[in-house]
Amino acid sequence: MDNHLLQVTHNEGLLAHLETTCPRSFNDWKVTLVYYIALHQLRAFGKFKHVSIGRSHKDLEVAMKNQGASVPNLDVDRECADSYMILESVSRAARYDGIDDPSIFEHINGKRLSFSKLKLQKIKNHLEAKGLPLQKVIPSA
Repeated sequence: MDNHLLQVTHNEGLLAHLETTCPRSFNDWKVTLVYYIALHQLRAFGKFKHVSIGRSHKDLEVAMKNQGASVPNLDVDRECADSYMILESVSRAARYDGIDDPSIFEHINGKRLSFSKLKLQKIKNHLEAKGLPLQKVIPSA
């Protein structure tokens, strides 16, 4: 669990740095960071709940959908699972859709970033309500 929480903190730090130093650029990477923050929060939650999710993105998706007793059940609500799936889709779009016009691409990704942060907050709120400690983890020296 701790390794995933450290990665959450690492990604949050980079996102904060980019937002401070480059407020109007690199929005594709910022959106991607938001997605990976959510991914590591959910993987940390799996470890917290002692649920063996598997290593792939698909494994995490299946565990969130709680499909049957023979697969890992991450026990998240539908809004949390849907928010994650939306973040995955928005992240992919931020990396690939609209690259033909860089100024429009950056503007659209700025909108995607705002939207993504709302979805990330829904995930974080849900996981914290279920007991996952998502305060910033300080790496040990």
